[in-house]
Amino acid sequence: MSKREPICPDAVSRYPFPGPDSGSSTMPVPPTGALTYLLTDIAGSTRLWDEHADAMRQAHARHSDLITSCVERFQGRVVRERGEGDSRFSVFSNPRNAVDAALAIQQALTTETWPLPAPLHVRIALHTSGETGVEGNGYTSSGANRCARLRALAAGGQTLLSRAIVELVGDHLAPDLTLRSLGTHRLQDLERPEQVFQLCHPTLPDAFPPLPSLDTLPTNLPGQLSSFVGREREMGDVKRLLQQTRLLTLLGAGGTGKTRLALQAGADLLDRFPDGVWLVELAPLTDRALVWQEVAAILGVREEPGQPLAQTLKTALRPKSLLLFLDNCEHLIGIAAELAETLLQSCPHLRILASSREILGVGGEVTYYVPSLSLPGIGETPPERLLDFEAVRLFMERAQASLPTFTLTAANAGAVTQICRRLDGIPLALELAAVRVKALTPDQLLARLDDRFRLLTGGHRTTLPRQQTLRALIDWSYDLLSERERCLWGRLSVFTNGWRLEAAEQVCAEGEIEEWEVLDLMTQLVDKSLVLAEEREGAVRYRLLESIREYGKMRLNSREEAGAVRRQYAAFYLAFAEEANRHLRGAEQAEWLARLDTERENIYAAFDLCLAQAQDPTDTDATERLLLSAAAQSDFWRTRGCLTEGRSRLAAVLALPNAPLFASAYAACLNGAGILAWHQCDNPEARRLITQSLERKRALHDESGVASALGNLGNIAKDEGDYGLALKYLEEGLDLARTAQDTRTLGIVLNGLGALHREQGRPAQARPLLEESLELRRKAGDRRGIALTLNNLGSVLQELGENERARAIQEESLAILRELGDRQHMAILLNNLGNRAKEAGDLTAACTHLEECLQIAREVGDRQNAAIALVNLGSLAEDRGASDRAAVHYGECLRLCRDLGDKMISGFALHGLTLLALRQADWPRAALLLAATTALRESLGVTPTASDSAKHEKCLTTLRTHLVPDQFETLYAQGRSLGLPAALAYALGETTT
Repeated sequence: MSKREPICPDAVSRYPFPGPDSGSSTMPVPPTGALTYLLTDIAGSTRLWDEHADAMRQAHARHSDLITSCVERFQGRVVRERGEGDSRFSVFSNPRNAVDAALAIQQALTTETWPLPAPLHVRIALHTSGETGVEGNGYTSSGANRCARLRALAAGGQTLLSRAIVELVGDHLAPDLTLRSLGTHRLQDLERPEQVFQLCHPTLPDAFPPLPSLDTLPTNLPGQLSSFVGREREMGDVKRLLQQTRLLTLLGAGGTGKTRLALQAGADLLDRFPDGVWLVELAPLTDRALVWQEVAAILGVREEPGQPLAQTLKTALRPKSLLLFLDNCEHLIGIAAELAETLLQSCPHLRILASSREILGVGGEVTYYVPSLSLPGIGETPPERLLDFEAVRLFMERAQASLPTFTLTAANAGAVTQICRRLDGIPLALELAAVRVKALTPDQLLARLDDRFRLLTGGHRTTLPRQQTLRALIDWSYDLLSERERCLWGRLSVFTNGWRLEAAEQVCAEGEIEEWEVLDLMTQLVDKSLVLAEEREGAVRYRLLESIREYGKMRLNSREEAGAVRRQYAAFYLAFAEEANRHLRGAEQAEWLARLDTERENIYAAFDLCLAQAQDPTDTDATERLLLSAAAQSDFWRTRGCLTEGRSRLAAVLALPNAPLFASAYAACLNGAGILAWHQCDNPEARRLITQSLERKRALHDESGVASALGNLGNIAKDEGDYGLALKYLEEGLDLARTAQDTRTLGIVLNGLGALHREQGRPAQARPLLEESLELRRKAGDRRGIALTLNNLGSVLQELGENERARAIQEESLAILRELGDRQHMAILLNNLGNRAKEAGDLTAACTHLEECLQIAREVGDRQNAAIALVNLGSLAEDRGASDRAAVHYGECLRLCRDLGDKMISGFALHGLTLLALRQADWPRAALLLAATTALRESLGVTPTASDSAKHEKCLTTLRTHLVPDQFETLYAQGRSLGLPAALAYALGETTT
């Protein structure tokens, strides 16, 4: 299939396909491609429904049937949209069929007998557009919107056509059918004028009033040279609010599209204001005394001798019903507020729409914050879905206006998405960026956004100077601020991903700004649309749009205070990380994990700032702060699976020249780094780091620290199959933790010791250790610790035959880990639940659990859990009879185990391949693998369960049955002597013996 170039629509509407009850059977597949739209609605329907409700119900149903019948007779498709009321939307692949259907509809409606005092009159519009997208169960096209605006010009019984459709059907009309040009008119979309034609036929009415276009209605709204993109929700909100209030102020930072939204809303509302919609542009004015004069001049009100102009305006406007749009009020906020209040009090039919960066502060004022254009979320978005987002649509349309050959492709989609995100979906910034595609690829453009104030220039020469460059636009806002507001703006720019009030008070209170003043000044910046305030996690969180932040950084860099502000920022967030770690050990884990997620970018930025300071050997304070903070964050990195990130940052701190001077914090970082290495199955490095930590903790006589390090070394030894050494470490750690009365470390070591006994086939000994660990952790409210011990206890109970309880507590464990977002341990739980489901015979559930386990393990870089999932998926595939798939899983598992040096999991995978060889009657291979597996387990000190022993004997019996005695004994002896490296090579088909 050939690739279709993406359409860049403007104000996109979505019209759903009819459902099963639509009665449409002639066109089961909705038409696509270049379509002709036919839109209808009933003229004067509101009055008819009010005065003749019962008759209108009958008439409305008949009207719908007639339209559907005519449309389908000419191979069209009726699209019924919920909430459309009396309107009907139809599509045709053939434009001539659409014209014939329109004629048929008007003729049918004219000859019908209606249960009303007068015939039902319907207005119709036809327009042909370029290729139209199909999304979900609806159409997406700017052409549909244009057709709707054409329909708004028609009178009841009148059918209007656009020039686009006339050019296609003009020479192919049915007999007696003619088209009459009604001239060129500006539709209510403020875009290019449209040449409008009327469909004429001897059987239809012919005389209609002049078209109520922008050229004939009272307004001074200017035409626009570019399309209006998106904003469907905002348009609906603005029009609804203007019905409910007499003063609506659109708020937002510069460049967010307040003016364009207001202009479009005003154009849509022209027919509701008999005396017009009038634009008053305040941006060019600098003298407040000129504001009243500008309003009077635009409304055609002349100043009268001896009477104040305000009084003259009130008298002139008192009887009129009009909408006054005051654009860009922020620099004349006082006089704009005075004008609005004065006129609204005296003119009962007047409504005012204002755009500003701060509220007018007039009684009865309703404010509406104009958001940025919609953006793709974080993560991959398929290129074909990117045009669903307004920011991307605007960028693409403006880019194609600058470079018609520019298209959205799989190669540039990522860069285009990032450009839109980096520019926060601000329309002006996107338009300034889009014109650069003539000289730069999207990747090049993205790379230069760090210098956006030089890059984003070149707006239209006819626009106001402040709208020609991004720098000038923000300069305009900056110049309107007080010096203290400017100062705070610069200081707030140090925050990377927003902030809470307490952070701003600690970081920004310095010199001329005291702590108690921060809230008031920040509120003023919120009121001026420079700072965004949003409720998150039960508290108000503030942030700057990226361009506003970059501008603030530029201003801060020019001040002497820049270094001091950044040092306060770094100190605050490193201290916050330490505080958060203390809360991660109790009942508030979930809340503080969420807070750490939110503040992660700030913490990392603070870390990097402090790391740069600590390179100076004389700055020992920075080194100590980093050590304490990095050690504190190791739990968070482990919980969130940020293992590589955490190891990298810990390594950078440990490498600082002054780091060893702070013995306790240095030892804690060594321990944390070792744990992360262990979770990545880098056991040699984990052992080295934790052993160093242990030595320093012993020198400090830190019993709790020694117990923690011993517990970690015991877990490493257990994973490597050195159960004797593991037992030594864990028992010593247990004694020290009890002596130190450190219940947290005691719970950890008890859990590790219980897991060791379980793996060695001693579930009865494991149980009391795990139950004591669980009790300690429940008392402490340590949710993560509870989940980990529940997991191990569930496995023990399973081996003791308490299957239902085992399943219940492991499901409790998984629920806790999902709540905490601990993905690495979620993978472990999913693996165990997969095995439980497999043993219960629910192979579908088992596969779901194990595949999710494998996916998560791969995503967080946990190769050990990935290897475990693979061996279990191999076993599951065997049970399903998918031997080839099982062999693939076992092979991938063995390759991972060889890289990791993991003997225990290798044994499970070798055993699986043994069973596979038996099923395939490959007796020599089965004998070699069985012997190699048995020798490996014996070397690890694994005590087989009674069930395992019975299965082993069954395998031996089968092999002795199918191999002659000498052959079996030779193969079995050969397999036992292979050693693990040779056994893995043989199992993977790399050698023949």
